[in-house]
Amino acid sequence: MKIKVQLMFGLAVAMLLQNKLYAQTNAPQPANLLNFVDYAPLPQRVNYSAYANDGQHLYSLNGQFYNKRISSEAYRYNPDANRWDKLTDKLIPKIKSSAVYIPSVHKIYIMGGLKAGGTGLFYDVETLDTQTGEVNELHVSNPLPELNGGLAVWNDKIYVFGGSERNYGTSKLYEFDIHMQKFTRLKDMPHTGEISGTIVNGKLYTFGGFEPFRYYLYKDVNAYNIQSNTWQQVGKLPENVSATSLAQLGKYIFVNGNYSNPGFSGYYDVETNQFTKINSNLIGRRFASSGVIGNKLYIYGGNVTPIDAGQVSLQGADIQPVVSAKK
Repeated sequence: MKIKVQLMFGLAVAMLLQNKLYAQTNAPQPANLLNFVDYAPLPQRVNYSAYANDGQHLYSLNGQFYNKRISSEAYRYNPDANRWDKLTDKLIPKIKSSAVYIPSVHKIYIMGGLKAGGTGLFYDVETLDTQTGEVNELHVSNPLPELNGGLAVWNDKIYVFGGSERNYGTSKLYEFDIHMQKFTRLKDMPHTGEISGTIVNGKLYTFGGFEPFRYYLYKDVNAYNIQSNTWQQVGKLPENVSATSLAQLGKYIFVNGNYSNPGFSGYYDVETNQFTKINSNLIGRRFASSGVIGNKLYIYGGNVTPIDAGQVSLQGADIQPVVSAKK
């Protein structure tokens, strides 16, 4: 523990000195340096929660608290007030679910995961109205209720992909039309496993992934073209990654955390198909939550080690100097 504290202190000092040097020389900040600061912590330690953001607030949904209780709560963070508030405690208790926010209906959609008490997979589709806090279950069954699967949204359609069940990964991809409440099977991903992804300009980008049956990790960046229903490998990460969280700003996708290397962080440029690894003072995490509001990248929750009861920490960093340096 003493060594860990010394290492983190040393990194923080090094970053302060480096930032001071750039300020003195009037040189632009490099494209791989971020300085995170602490903000209001989560109300409780939480693991395996879903997350979303609506462009104004961050959300932490469900998860497992430090006392092993499975949460039915949704918490909302207001960056202007630097405060977390409970939006509801009416969610179906579950862990390892995924969530997306859809602006046109101001609702968060939650899918997949494991229900409390190990009572089975969560097959329902749950919505949370961010304006009223109302929770609803749709009368539709999710054909892909996996653990640690991916969700992404484009034009009021949710793309559900990957994940695992009983230690077997899947490569399936479905499209869910929120207005028709209908799932449609699309072309499978290039490989099976638990995975994260997000959509930019009509393409779903996935990063790395973990196949539990073979205990295999990936470093591929793959892109699914919604219009043509085709997959293509578009890049490689510098290391195998899993248990990551994603956040997007324009053409940049930020990849945060890694099961085997919790301090891993970087961003992918969808125009150049290049990945830039970030140096920072970020607390290392896996299964964390992240989001971009304005020009600030926030990362919260998650765990550092397998026996970690969950993090309450919320950290944020201004990413405008980083993305500006790439132009």
